[in-house]
Amino acid sequence: MNKNFLSNNFVLKLVSLGLAILSWVYIDSEIVQTREKEKVTLVWDKELNLEIREMPIKANIKGSPPSGYSYKEEDLVVNPSRCTVVGKKLILDSIESIETEPVDIRKLTKTTLAKVSLHPVSNLIIPEGEVELIIPVEKVRK
Repeated sequence: MNKNFLSNNFVLKLVSLGLAILSWVYIDSEIVQTREKEKVTLVWDKELNLEIREMPIKANIKGSPPSGYSYKEEDLVVNPSRCTVVGKKLILDSIESIETEPVDIRKLTKTTLAKVSLHPVSNLIIPEGEVELIIPVEKVRK
């Protein structure tokens, strides 16, 4: 090993170390700022009697595929299949699931991936915005 390894180009090594430290400090501060921006604060008022529940999501499929094609409801995939809902107990007790916006399948001729919004429900907060549906449509075999 070279005996002058540390002393050769000492200034360049010192500058490189300084730049590395400055880069690390900058990147770390950006990560912290990003995390702070992503935090959501929920102000909770016990007098409102709000509850948080996880509910199943139900796809709202309209129509039937064209002639010669079939839709297999049992193979439909909803991702995610559940969502978190915030609201008054009375309202939450009155519903069994959260529906998607209607999806018209009258023109589908193959299995399709669709991004669909959740249908808003009065006086409920549904933080999830969209779900993915895999809509199974196949050609009918004769």
